Amino acid sequence: MSSSLINIGMQGVRASQAGLAVTSNNISNINSEGYSRQTVTQYSSATYGVTTSSVSRIADQYAVKNLQTQTSVYQESSAKLQLSQVLDELISGSTNSISDSISSFFASVNDAISDPSDTTSRSLVLSNAQELSGVFNQVNDTLLSQQSDINDTITSSVTSINSLTTSLADLNSQISSAYNQGQSVPDLEDQRDEVIRQLSEQVGVYTADAENGMVNVYLNGGDALVAGVTSTNLNVVQGEYDKNQLDISIGNSTTSISSKISGGSLGGAIEYRDEILNPTINQVGQLAMTFSESVNSVLEQGVDLNGDAGQALFDPALSGSYTVSNRVLASSNNDGSASGTLTFPTGWDPSTLTSSDYAVRYDSGTGEYTITRSSDGSEVASGAGPDFTVDGFDLSFSGTPSDGDSFLIRPTYSFAGELSTTDITSKELAFAASGSTTDVSGDNSNGQLLADLQNSSIVDGSLSFEGAYSQIIGDVGGYASKASMAEESNATLLSSAQDIRDSVSAVSEDEEAANLIKFQQAYQAAAQVISAAQQTFSTLLSAIS
Repeated sequence: MSSSLINIGMQGVRASQAGLAVTSNNISNINSEGYSRQTVTQYSSATYGVTTSSVSRIADQYAVKNLQTQTSVYQESSAKLQLSQVLDELISGSTNSISDSISSFFASVNDAISDPSDTTSRSLVLSNAQELSGVFNQVNDTLLSQQSDINDTITSSVTSINSLTTSLADLNSQISSAYNQGQSVPDLEDQRDEVIRQLSEQVGVYTADAENGMVNVYLNGGDALVAGVTSTNLNVVQGEYDKNQLDISIGNSTTSISSKISGGSLGGAIEYRDEILNPTINQVGQLAMTFSESVNSVLEQGVDLNGDAGQALFDPALSGSYTVSNRVLASSNNDGSASGTLTFPTGWDPSTLTSSDYAVRYDSGTGEYTITRSSDGSEVASGAGPDFTVDGFDLSFSGTPSDGDSFLIRPTYSFAGELSTTDITSKELAFAASGSTTDVSGDNSNGQLLADLQNSSIVDGSLSFEGAYSQIIGDVGGYASKASMAEESNATLLSSAQDIRDSVSAVSEDEEAANLIKFQQAYQAAAQVISAAQQTFSTLLSAIS
């Protein structure tokens, strides 16, 4: 009987020790990121005494996954907000404002044509034209600088993602090995959940349970990052069309999956680039093109103070002379030898120019190219070509295309960075009308046409130059405002998700303190059982002897 009592007491001591160890571990990890409080289950033995089961963690997988999802959503909105605030400040700020520079240019034109023989006021027109082209250049450079920053973000994010997925595959291996040996590993499971949460900060992912306690991890687009004990790296690759714009591929493939990336800071940066940064670069380029071409067109139809035909004020002159291939970008996946050039024909109408990109695809079955305007998905031209006229510009293809070959057409992208002024002199500003019967020094009729451009609906056929820039400000400001509201809302949802997870899994000081006392008392009581058994056994021995 005393031997049975001693055994029961020893079981009680061991059970209390296990409880004290788990409680102490919980208290020690109260501030550990991602730690879930642990518990040890005790149950009555069939032959008297107590038995302890393995240590397990208190975790609600719905709450854990919800926290991971909300982390991804918040980081995406935060990235978009930070980037759009920089762009909004650039576009709407008073320093180096394109709108103000356009106003100053036309103010100097109006002043000059009030006395067309005054070379001093004419010189101010040239000075303001140079300043305006410089502002266009500076804005474009800043936009491209943000493009470069996003490239850096992509590179650093991919490095972090690959490191995290490697860690997840290793944790899966350790957890699977423990499962095969019948062991529980709550600490490793916590580490894995925390790594997935950190991964969610970078990019949107979802998980699926696998065998032996492992989990598989997938991008929101469906590509597997972790399958059991194997991780697949993401790669940074040059853009399919624009080699200066970085994209992402996976595994051994070089095909971009950037369009399938969403969530996290990486998804936010890519979405921002595609939804607002690139369109803004196009819009600023469109404004620079329509402005410079309109001014040049008016001046070239007039006569200067020397009685000579008017000359262009801005360079590059587009009409009939601007032929480029770097605005027709071939896919890196093309198999054919076809290439293309873009030209603005003589006398083209700037009001027909859009800020959109265009997608071109060749179908060998029909022997035709199809040209689609990206902004609205409209098919704007098709046929065997090789020459096409689209929204004010001409396209010409040469070489032999293969089936499925594609091209990206960017008529206005970054043109603001190309704009400059010619070496025209103040006397060569053609303010007089061609064929004028009056003294050219007193004729300002062509100069008045130049001044009238300020309020003409030229951009997109409906907006003045300043109105077009106001629309750019509105587009960027609207995007930034939506990003701010989304960030604020998602911050609240993230905080709520964290609270829900913590309400289940977080360590409570009060609860653990109570458990500490409970297990201490149980330990002392079990020790008393052992002492009582020993005393009983001693009494029996004494009676027998």
